[in-house]
Amino acid sequence: MHTLFASGQVEAIATPESVQGIDGLLANDVQMLTQIGFIAAGRGDTRQSSAIFAGLQALRPLRAFAWVGEATAWLNAGKPSEAVRCLGRFEGPPGQERDMVQAFLGLAMQFDGQGQASLRVLKAVAFQPVDPATEGMLLARQILGGHTLEDLNTPTPGAAGTFAKTP
Repeated sequence: MHTLFASGQVEAIATPESVQGIDGLLANDVQMLTQIGFIAAGRGDTRQSSAIFAGLQALRPLRAFAWVGEATAWLNAGKPSEAVRCLGRFEGPPGQERDMVQAFLGLAMQFDGQGQASLRVLKAVAFQPVDPATEGMLLARQILGGHTLEDLNTPTPGAAGTFAKTP
């Protein structure tokens, strides 16, 4: 929306739909691309979703959504090692976005048969001394099945690399 003043100057009135990032895209544009990418990812269409998410990764390299979206496509296509590779390229600083990527990385590693590595990644995210917990921390705790750190550090015979609770 724009307002024309008597002086002839035009001032842009910022609305959520009109806020542009430094790349010139409107927030709604990024949201629409993300939704289209997730539709393709839901079908396991890695060609389409990877192209969309690669563009979003270039535009928003420190945000989790584009990395998680591409990884979701690889998981839905039955290629967890590609999801692990994708998430491993994320270079964001510690905090909410990194926590979310790390939680999905732990999940992808579990699907890829890397149980011990998955457990290490998920424990590192889930049990950080941060209050309040980030969404990534909460997701990691859910993936770990609600176990406490003490539960996870107690060896269970025959359960290496699994998160199942013992009776």
